[in-house]
Amino acid sequence: MTKHTHTSAFAHFGTSPRNVQWSWSARNEDTKTVVVTLWQDEFARKDGCTIYERPALHRQVRSRHGYPEMMDNLTWAQAHCGGLLRVIVAIAKCGSAWKRDPVSGVIGVEQGPLIPEV
Repeated sequence: MTKHTHTSAFAHFGTSPRNVQWSWSARNEDTKTVVVTLWQDEFARKDGCTIYERPALHRQVRSRHGYPEMMDNLTWAQAHCGGLLRVIVAIAKCGSAWKRDPVSGVIGVEQGPLIPEV
């Protein structure tokens, strides 16, 4: 599998992040493409399925610029892409450190369904 930088992984899917320092997601409204970044160590197997499971985000994390942008992009994907999105699987430089930096490489994954609305 090809490794990319975070920015080149977005470009692979025809998107560009709003801000290369803090964007966790991006969208291209012309091609109806939404891309999100998820951490490799937060994927798990459960009942024969691969799921993405992360602990609740601390208020400080939710107040960062990237979080509301990602929530907006996920809502847009639900409304305009049938809930489908592209995923960048980021590999944490420091394992499961709280502050993460996807410097060590990013793996592009083609497509996945958005979690249904709750």
